[in-house]
Amino acid sequence: MSLYLFITSSILFTFSLLAQVVSKANSIQLTSEYMKFLQEKGYMKKHGDSANSVEDKEDVAKSLRQFQWFAGVPVTGKMDWSTLLKFKQPRCGMKDLDKRRRYRRYILQGSKWNKKSISFRILNYSSDLSKNDIRLSIKRAFSRWQSATQIRFFEKKEGIADIMIQFSRKSHGDPYPFDGPGGTLGHAFYPEHHSLGGDTHFDDDETFTLNKKDGKNFYWVALHEFGHALGLEHSKTKGTVMFPWYENFNGKEVDLTPDDRRGIQKLYGKPMRRTFDVSRFKSKYIQSIYKRRRRRKSSCIDRIDAIFLDKNRESIVINDEKVYVYDRNLRLVQGPLHLKKYFEGVKKVDSIYRSVNGTTRIFHAGSYWDFNGVNYIRGPLNMSSIGIPKELHHLNAAFRWREDNKVYLFKGKRYWHYNESTGIVSQPGLINIRWPGIHGKINTVFQWRNKNIHFFKGNQFYMFDRNGTKLLPGYPLPVQHNLLICKKKHLLGYLKEYPTTSSGTDRFPDTTSGADRFPDFNRLLMFLSILAYLHFATSL
Repeated sequence: MSLYLFITSSILFTFSLLAQVVSKANSIQLTSEYMKFLQEKGYMKKHGDSANSVEDKEDVAKSLRQFQWFAGVPVTGKMDWSTLLKFKQPRCGMKDLDKRRRYRRYILQGSKWNKKSISFRILNYSSDLSKNDIRLSIKRAFSRWQSATQIRFFEKKEGIADIMIQFSRKSHGDPYPFDGPGGTLGHAFYPEHHSLGGDTHFDDDETFTLNKKDGKNFYWVALHEFGHALGLEHSKTKGTVMFPWYENFNGKEVDLTPDDRRGIQKLYGKPMRRTFDVSRFKSKYIQSIYKRRRRRKSSCIDRIDAIFLDKNRESIVINDEKVYVYDRNLRLVQGPLHLKKYFEGVKKVDSIYRSVNGTTRIFHAGSYWDFNGVNYIRGPLNMSSIGIPKELHHLNAAFRWREDNKVYLFKGKRYWHYNESTGIVSQPGLINIRWPGIHGKINTVFQWRNKNIHFFKGNQFYMFDRNGTKLLPGYPLPVQHNLLICKKKHLLGYLKEYPTTSSGTDRFPDTTSGADRFPDFNRLLMFLSILAYLHFATSL
């Protein structure tokens, strides 16, 4: 009996010691470092470096419970090992909680971009990855958000963009310094909240990789931070892009979850999608003919607001916010195209010309842009920075005369010489004195391949000889049918209507045979025959 009592008491004593050890092991002190973390992430109000009063201790316990609930670990209100691991896990530097909101699924911060076209600029790069890998990852991250809603992104190489992207270390010019390797991976500022709105910073002390288990997956970090730059806060749903803690790369493609998509669509709406009406299937072919006819009709222009000859010797015409591309014989080959997509970021054009170094320069409302072909170089920049005075900040036209390589600027009834290399603008002269026959304000002017100078005014154009001194006989003429070759669409086939000469004959006679002139007509007859046969067969 005494042996039994001895064994029982020994076992109880052993379990008591183990319980004390486990209790002490699980009892981790909440240091000032962790209290600061809770304060920065929105879980706790500031108490200084310690919390000694009863009220402070209750607030700390409540804050720990909130943190544990948000992080998805057991809610104990005490500092334990699972909570400590979440404190140590790499994550985003943005706050998790806003005391004013209830937390379910995705969370909206409250601010958003009040436009659908958002620019970004990459200020510098990390040495961990190549520039091309970083740029592609950033563009891929933006494309993920773009595919889920109606917003569109475009890159700027210079100037101020909506979202400025940079890699930084420690203190870097905003109120939130980075903490070195292993902690905060990056942060972003919510849109239009202040001068830093939209800006996104990555901690350059981290080791960023792509598609590897070591390091931090840069694409995931960028995708997450751009969610903040668009107006989303952190989500407590594990597995979402907006979950604040970094999950190790598992070889799977990172993409938006339904929760992330609902959040961004709440801010900017669902993407526009085309629908297909099955009931219209039988008339689909005929409808396509009408649609192409309307599209072709909009390609026939009767005036020119801006025009220049590009490096491929193609004539680029800009009317309102549309671009038309004509080949060397002034035949329409593209258009109408959207101006802001053709020349990225440019919404309107006052005048345009090709400079002596081959770049395309665009002027509008006191700003200028430079492009190499359609590739963005710089802009918008102030026209005064290149020597053009404020009185010429709303030009009617500009062109470079290849005879003297001078740029001519036009506004109202006057013109100026502009030297691109020195930035000097000459004294003004009268247009009708230099080019007799041109009176009042013009739309635009350019020099074509034959070196003749063309002035455009209203829906007419004037042609001067290559010396620019003599207006050729018979001018002015209407732009439509006399300069640009416009393709029109007949209901049953393409009919090309070419400009005619003064004698009434075609400039470019039609050499197609009668059988080939209406290819769509033959296909339409075949299609209608098949429909008639099917109708007859089903009625039997």
